[in-house]
Amino acid sequence: MAQLMNTIAGTYERCQSEGVGISRNLIRELALSGTIPTVLVGKNTRLINFDVLMNFLNTGTPEKKPDYNAGDIRRIEVR
Repeated sequence: MAQLMNTIAGTYERCQSEGVGISRNLIRELALSGTIPTVLVGKNTRLINFDVLMNFLNTGTPEKKPDYNAGDIRRIEVR
């Protein structure tokens, strides 16, 4: 079973093994620009969710990010 989250190099290798025509540099640019969400692990290592990358490549649109940050206090509208 393939890993769902992987580094840029690992994601590139999985794309090659599954026949997805994408370069390592494009994956890196998408991750660093924030077009696809990543998880920063350590100082420079970013993990990419393979399903999110495939969804982006299939639809051409990034996943919608929530309008709030985790841990922030949000206003709840009273009905």
